[in-house]
Amino acid sequence: MTQISTEPESIEPQPEDAKTVARLAVRNSLWVTIGSYANQVLGFVAILVLTRLLNPDIFGFFSLGTFWFSLLNIRTKVGVNYAAIQQRELDGRLLGTFFTLDALTAGAGFLLSLIAALVFPLLGYAPQVSLALVALMTADSITSATGPLAMALEKEMQLSRVSFASVLGSLLGYGAALGLALGGAGLWSLLAINFLTAIVGMASSYIIVRRRMPLTLTMHWQFDRTLAKRLISQGLATGLSLTALGTIVNQFDNFLVGTFVSPTTLGYYDRAYRIAHWPNLLLTVTMSRIAFLTFSKVRDDMRRLTHAVRLAIWAVTTFGIPIVLILLFGATDIVSILYGSRWAESAHFLRYLTIYSVTWPVVSIAVWLSISEGKSRITVGLTLSQAVIIVLAATPLTLAFGATGTVIGVVITMISSFIAANIVIFREVPLSLREVYLAPFIAGIVALATNGVFNALTAALSIEPLVRLTTIAIISAGVFWLVLFIIRPTESIERVKFLASRFRKNT
Repeated sequence: MTQISTEPESIEPQPEDAKTVARLAVRNSLWVTIGSYANQVLGFVAILVLTRLLNPDIFGFFSLGTFWFSLLNIRTKVGVNYAAIQQRELDGRLLGTFFTLDALTAGAGFLLSLIAALVFPLLGYAPQVSLALVALMTADSITSATGPLAMALEKEMQLSRVSFASVLGSLLGYGAALGLALGGAGLWSLLAINFLTAIVGMASSYIIVRRRMPLTLTMHWQFDRTLAKRLISQGLATGLSLTALGTIVNQFDNFLVGTFVSPTTLGYYDRAYRIAHWPNLLLTVTMSRIAFLTFSKVRDDMRRLTHAVRLAIWAVTTFGIPIVLILLFGATDIVSILYGSRWAESAHFLRYLTIYSVTWPVVSIAVWLSISEGKSRITVGLTLSQAVIIVLAATPLTLAFGATGTVIGVVITMISSFIAANIVIFREVPLSLREVYLAPFIAGIVALATNGVFNALTAALSIEPLVRLTTIAIISAGVFWLVLFIIRPTESIERVKFLASRFRKNT
């Protein structure tokens, strides 16, 4: 006799009140932040050693290959993942349709990478660039095997265990990279990181889903053409927008330096670029994942949406500005301590590239706000305008002045992006520039001036780089937070209490 299962074939969305959403957001923010910080610490240590073991041109080849990988990766451009997360029900139709689309786009991207690898020698690229492109695309493509599971975990905000798994992947990846570098593997030392993190990510997605969301594995996965069209139509604008941000805005400068200057110069530039993105990695990566999920849940409640946006900007300015000041005034010391004297040229680029740290977290908030509200025109307009500006500004400047011209083009693009992002934010939610930026602006100016006085007084003194950098860090963070508290003591205390209460409470 056939038994009829009474178990539901979909995971129904549950109603969530303000406290529940806040608690989910804060708890996931905490775990994602811890995971992100742990990954960055592991990365900093590993790359520190790798930088001393590998030549600058190796990093140049890898960076140029990464640019082409991002440009030719079809999966990210379709944006199906973001559209799937916004669907109300997690059922077999969604999982099966997502899996089919994800696998097809992964295969298309891999085919494009093979074609490009054959063409690159005709464009004058070194064989290492082709190798990096194909290897990176291969590592990314195999993750489509468990793509639906990873999407399901993110949709249901099961991020704490995913964050732990990403740390494990980083441990294995960086450990293998160091071993290969010591063995003289060169470029493969960097490529191994992507392969191992991809494999660990696939395995962890399956294990976590099996333990936390077993129903997902027992559902009947099926492809639905109507749903596929809807996912593509909803996700395409997001995918193209993020491609414009991630590939053109964030990496086009690497392409210019690596193509029109030299891979070695790109190696120096890339190290400075990575340091300048510390606030982006520590703040924006967390904000990107949590802000999208949180904004999506409260998008129909303007009061809660406004509060979420203001909290996001508060976090970015409160923790991001001190980091920016440390990078700006400690550029020479940071490069000297981390990479050694042979990388001194990176410090020159770092001072200018700090502009990324100031603007990019705010740009990220604007992008995810528009995406969560389903306003694709705003998203596309915001991102594509940045892509156009950097191409039109940085290309002729690079041809005329080399890498210095590239940096000038980046500064122009980032200032324009910051202005455009704030226009989007303040049109979408009832906030004002004064209530959001006045206090951190004043605190930042005071900390900036204090650092300037310190530099002037100690310019003729011989101070150890580590001592100088530590002093700059204390001044940057201490003065900034002290002034911020003096200006807005009540708000500062309330924000800390709010975050603590949302993490503790179960409802």
